[in-house]
Amino acid sequence: MPSYFPLPINFPLENKNTKVKSSITVFNYPNNFQINPNIDSFKKDIYFCLYLRNKNSWLRLKEFECEYGNHINLKRDEFDIDQKDMAVIVASSQKDNPRETSHLPKPFSLRRDKSPIAERASYNFKVGNSISSFQGEYPYRMALQNKGSLFTFDALRLDKSLDQGCYLLLMNLNVDASVGTKNTISILNTKKTVQKTYSALSNNFTILKLPNQKFEENYNLNNSERLFIKCSSNTFVPIFINIGKINKNYQISVEHSHPPSEMLWGIEKSIILGKIKSKWI
Repeated sequence: MPSYFPLPINFPLENKNTKVKSSITVFNYPNNFQINPNIDSFKKDIYFCLYLRNKNSWLRLKEFECEYGNHINLKRDEFDIDQKDMAVIVASSQKDNPRETSHLPKPFSLRRDKSPIAERASYNFKVGNSISSFQGEYPYRMALQNKGSLFTFDALRLDKSLDQGCYLLLMNLNVDASVGTKNTISILNTKKTVQKTYSALSNNFTILKLPNQKFEENYNLNNSERLFIKCSSNTFVPIFINIGKINKNYQISVEHSHPPSEMLWGIEKSIILGKIKSKWI
């Protein structure tokens, strides 16, 4: 399954003096290279193109050649990219991809079998001297969709005893550069009471500071209560970034959650998903 790799934004913590900085490490070798007996015939150099969304166009900002078996690390702050601009890395088998295009080129796939597992990159986040990462991607098929939904909960937050908190980074990508609709993100408690709403643009990253049950008294929450996050108009990949301090040193933990469809299996999977959507979304 071919994938895009959006390059996350850097964002400041609440004290404004410290930033979380992002980078992506992309690789030029297939995930199944150790078990494929014919892998030698596929060894070739490829290119990673960095595209920047500018109004109704995607502009090719940089193009990097990557030899077979190697990797490239791309840092957000190494490029002249505004905080509000969407940047995405596209794998390509050829050089000289379009300098300007209304739709992103389809990403090149290194897949050599029929595995449903997507091709991934390492998403890295750094604050102070602390770094955390996860393996992630934005599937090509999902980037073709103009509508969708988001439903997740905050089980991956670790900020009940942290003085910094949990940030939610929402990632949405569409191959069409003209797509930039505004969506409403709702935070609900277990009684489905909306605690807070946010705006999130399609084809962009949105960073939210999740309300904390322990430190914020303006929310109708029990100390052990989960928060649920939903959007009924578009699909977002939710990334939970936990920030804390130990002896004045920053600590960071990063993970992304999976949609409910990946937590279920069996012939009645679609029925259960339908019930979840009808009650929550």
